[in-house]
Amino acid sequence: TQTPEQLPLDTLYDRKGVLEQADKTKDDGNRCLACDTLCEICCDVCPNRANVQVIVPSMNNHSQILHMDGMCNECGNCGTFCPHSGRPYLDKMTLFWSEEELKISEIKGLYFMADGKLLIRSDTGQVQAVGKEELPEDWRKFVNAVEEQYGYYIPN
Repeated sequence: TQTPEQLPLDTLYDRKGVLEQADKTKDDGNRCLACDTLCEICCDVCPNRANVQVIVPSMNNHSQILHMDGMCNECGNCGTFCPHSGRPYLDKMTLFWSEEELKISEIKGLYFMADGKLLIRSDTGQVQAVGKEELPEDWRKFVNAVEEQYGYYIPN
């Protein structure tokens, strides 16, 4: 039999949200959601839907979380329920809806500027305007996926 980590993502998605009573007489592994493979709890518990899944096929972990600053009221639900002791509204890549919001924030993220460049706040806190080709590789992959598949998240 397959361990939960070996199951196809479709099977894991089908299990999400299904409450199943523990049964000590049989293999309880069938209830496992393989959270280290597919978590996304921060998306499920956010009352404002500020955390969204972004599929980035070119990254090792295809399923990434994009935090939408303009939709977040910093309630902390995502941090409370995160099984990885994270705080997604502070730790995940954040998409800002205005240049001003990015500049006053202290978290890493990006803003799509009208001239095609990106205003970014890096992990070190530095704010700068850059072209996509200047981004670190993982950021570039993430930005390409957002632009190509999730452009509706980017404010006009």
